[in-house]
Amino acid sequence: MKQLMLLEVRGKNKTWDFTVEGDTRYLEEWRNDGLDINPLVNVIPQWVVDIGFLRAWCFFQDLLNNAWFERILIGCIIVGILLILIF
Repeated sequence: MKQLMLLEVRGKNKTWDFTVEGDTRYLEEWRNDGLDINPLVNVIPQWVVDIGFLRAWCFFQDLLNNAWFERILIGCIIVGILLILIF
């Protein structure tokens, strides 16, 4: 399954972070080969941090990332559309 990941590259003087999309099944293989790579769980815009909504943003992003929640949401949307079409 492809997922957004953070790849950290360390040079002689500086460290850089890059976001990459990679397949999670190769994650351990990359780590064993010496890459410093970790899956990203939440992506947070700076403006959210600036206005103090960090906790709320992470809560709702975690909620929306759950597969069961997506199925329930899609089911509710389909039922809503059917009710609109029937009535």
